[in-house]
Amino acid sequence: MTRRGLKLGALLAVIGPGLLAGLSDDDPAGITTYSVLGAGYGYQLLWVLLLSTIALVMFHALAARMGVVTGQGLIGLVRQRYGVRVGGAVLIALVVANIGTTCAEFAGVAAGFELFGISRLLSVPAAALVVSFLVLRGSFHRIEHLLLLLSTVFLAYVVSGILARPDWGAAFEGLLVPTMPMQTGAIAIVTATVGTTLAPWGLSFIQSYAVDKRLTVRDLAYERIDVVVGATLTGVIGFFVVVACAEARVSVFPEPRYGPTSRARSHCVIAAGFPGRSRPIRESPSRS
Repeated sequence: MTRRGLKLGALLAVIGPGLLAGLSDDDPAGITTYSVLGAGYGYQLLWVLLLSTIALVMFHALAARMGVVTGQGLIGLVRQRYGVRVGGAVLIALVVANIGTTCAEFAGVAAGFELFGISRLLSVPAAALVVSFLVLRGSFHRIEHLLLLLSTVFLAYVVSGILARPDWGAAFEGLLVPTMPMQTGAIAIVTATVGTTLAPWGLSFIQSYAVDKRLTVRDLAYERIDVVVGATLTGVIGFFVVVACAEARVSVFPEPRYGPTSRARSHCVIAAGFPGRSRPIRESPSRS
């Protein structure tokens, strides 16, 4: 086997923590936030997503390195370094944050299945049973492979952004030239974008994942590639969600308008999730 083949094999053996931790940020809460960003402010705040993605690379690389070097998860490391009280406080804060994240995930499951006429009373318990079975009975590597396979559905967001036929010049201008409307709504959506991209559970997840995967210091170079690819894909998917919803916003409201609108928000998630659909499927009696 050639040296290039050996390096590729080593990379494939290491890949997983960074890729899954990054793509996991494109959860229902993340997609909703990116959708509101595009529907409310068009391409104007895309630079926030770029900066958040750069920060995500840095934080995930740091967490993965700590897991590889120390062989401990985040909470165990905090407890060892700062004591039981601080470790317990961090654990409680993380549990509370994770409960909120879990509720958002199941809300996304309910909303997604209701698009197909399936009641949330059926979809949410079924999803909870499947997840519980995978966590309690599934092997580590099988779950890893399953999640990597499920991640391929994110390609639909890229396709939807392309089929929306956006103004690429305006999109890249919004990505590279920071502008900030001094409005409460804009500040709120910028804060939400940073918060949903740099989720606290993600740092704990990738550090523990690196430990469970038994990565060593020799794997750090490959793990950096894993982290950069995962975080970059997160930013790319978020970019196309924003682009698709910005274009859907223009289709619904051709006139210039800054600030989120209820009708644009109600249609943008549909446009982002279903390629080619940028027209409203349901009219609202109010334009506010």
